[in-house]
Amino acid sequence: MYERSDEKSISSVCEEELAKAKKIMSKLEDIEIDLYEELIKLNILKKNSNLEIYKKIIHEI
Repeated sequence: MYERSDEKSISSVCEEELAKAKKIMSKLEDIEIDLYEELIKLNILKKNSNLEIYKKIIHEI
């Protein structure tokens, strides 16, 4: 009986952590989009030579 209770509590903790991780990933994606928009506004991405560098930076973030 205790084993099932422990399994349920572990499962609920895992579900909570997964929900937190999804929320954080969503925020990071929003930040990535905002950063990309700012780079475009600053005309940093106009040169093709810089394009790959900044794409790499964005993906590392």
